[in-house]
Amino acid sequence: MLRSDRLVIREIDEPLALQISETVSDEDDVAKYLSSLPEKAVQDSFQDMQSVLNFVQSLSTARDSTDVRRYGAWTRDEVFIAYVALANWDTNTPEVQITVAAPYQHLGYGKEFLQTLFPWLFQNFNVRHFVYRVRTNNTPSEKIVLALGGIKQEPQSALEKLILKTYHIYPP
Repeated sequence: MLRSDRLVIREIDEPLALQISETVSDEDDVAKYLSSLPEKAVQDSFQDMQSVLNFVQSLSTARDSTDVRRYGAWTRDEVFIAYVALANWDTNTPEVQITVAAPYQHLGYGKEFLQTLFPWLFQNFNVRHFVYRVRTNNTPSEKIVLALGGIKQEPQSALEKLILKTYHIYPP
């Protein structure tokens, strides 16, 4: 169990993580975002189909992996407010997915959660770096990854450049 100023953090299982996921839905935001992309940019991004397929495969591998560790965060008054899933754990470069319950978003909990969890993970496991992907219009998540010292990576495809920014977070 880890503690920060406002949080208690421990490893959790998937059913518990789903409790937070049910409070958050960004499907409408994603649909609006994708529909707002310039048509020419979308068409241009599909010119190199192999890059598109590689990009989509990397995303689905991270999302469908059974090789996942999950950690939950509770407030000091025992309210479960967030979880982190670390997909592709055995690669030593796991991909981070963080979800904060809707009432607790934009209050600094996500940043505090990761600032407490990552040093402990680096110290206790053989993690080379974390992969943190941010949708290009997700300013709160980008602020978190930058506060964690994330280093922006070059996009692997035009499609990735269009919709995501990928960062690596290295040990301190």
